[in-house]
Amino acid sequence: IKERARGAGAVGQSNWTVPNAKDFLDIILSKTQRKTPTVIHKGYAIARIRQFYMRKVKFTSQSFHDKLSEILEQFPKLDEIHPFYG
Repeated sequence: IKERARGAGAVGQSNWTVPNAKDFLDIILSKTQRKTPTVIHKGYAIARIRQFYMRKVKFTSQSFHDKLSEILEQFPKLDEIHPFYG
C-alpha cells in the first residue's frame, strides 16, 4: 500500500492507494526473492529441491495473505464514513 503525503485531504481521512494487480504481484514476488534462498545446486537431492520450492510457495502465500489483510484493515468502513461522503 502506497501512502501519499500526510495531511492532504479531509480531516481524519487517510490517503492511500491500493496497488493494481501487476504492482501487487511485483511487490509480493520481490519480497519472496529477497527473503528466501535463491540458489539451488545441481547435486541437491530431490527432497531438498522440493523443500526449497515449498518454502518459497508457503512464504509467497503468507505474503499474499498478509498484504491483502493489511489492505482490508486499512480500507474505510462504511459505518465510519461521514454521511457527506457516503
